[in-house]
Amino acid sequence: MKVFFLTMMIFASQLLLAQGEDSSTQEPEKIVSGDTTIVRLGKHQLKIVEREGKDEILLEKLQEDEWITRKSWTDGEKDEDCFESKFAEWHRKNKLTHWSGIYVGSNGYIGNNQSIELPEGLSLLEVDYSQSFMFALNFPEIKLRLIKDYVGIYTGLGYQFHSYRMRQNTHIGFGNEMSFEIDSLRALTRNTVQAGYLRAPIMLEFNTSLNPAKTVHFAVGVVGGFLLHSTYVQNYHEAGVDYTLNSQRIPNLNPFTAEVMVRAGYGPFVLFASYGLTPMFRRSEGPELFPINAGIGFAF
Repeated sequence: MKVFFLTMMIFASQLLLAQGEDSSTQEPEKIVSGDTTIVRLGKHQLKIVEREGKDEILLEKLQEDEWITRKSWTDGEKDEDCFESKFAEWHRKNKLTHWSGIYVGSNGYIGNNQSIELPEGLSLLEVDYSQSFMFALNFPEIKLRLIKDYVGIYTGLGYQFHSYRMRQNTHIGFGNEMSFEIDSLRALTRNTVQAGYLRAPIMLEFNTSLNPAKTVHFAVGVVGGFLLHSTYVQNYHEAGVDYTLNSQRIPNLNPFTAEVMVRAGYGPFVLFASYGLTPMFRRSEGPELFPINAGIGFAF
């Protein structure tokens, strides 16, 4: 195996010469010292070091009187091994970015009184938190590493769906201006506002370990959203018949959203909470309500 390495070393040295990295035409110099064999050519050298029965080959360059290693190989290493090693390293780093994944939780909104108990006049829009929910599927992510994977800023894309179940028997009218009142004609069995958003975050993330399975992680930042679809669903029972009314595309919903988000977890498990910076409805067309979310997820 050492003969193979030595042949490759001489060939690589001559290749460096052919590429013009050394302008001299000198022959390679061979130096043998103990378990180390060196082939030197100008400011480049290839070194074989035998350790515990295995050969390691180093490509080095002389810089300011010091030999700097530019590349290394281990005896028996294959291209596939290099690819697998690089993929494993990428996969490990990807596991230390906790955006992509599946998330579920509860959602609602608060008024300008900063309480889930809405101000007087808006109580008909209070949600039933036991039947209101959200889920999110986040997929691509990219991270700017500031201090390895201990500190970094990431962004990505995701889809988030919200379902707000009204607690009271309220009929909501949408149009140029929202209206809401008790429905005295029907007993609604389902009264839900639904909306789906495309989302993109800018999050500052901290990891306590470079081991994805053992890291405690924390992230804080802002998430922007764009409204993709919306529906107002009402179900009711009348004269022995079940009826469903669907109103597609709620015009009063704010098409652009922004929320502050906090995320924390251990390994792939994530707890999150968010607070809307923009109102749920257009300011001139609906009440001032700010979305809130909280839940749990699994990052992959």
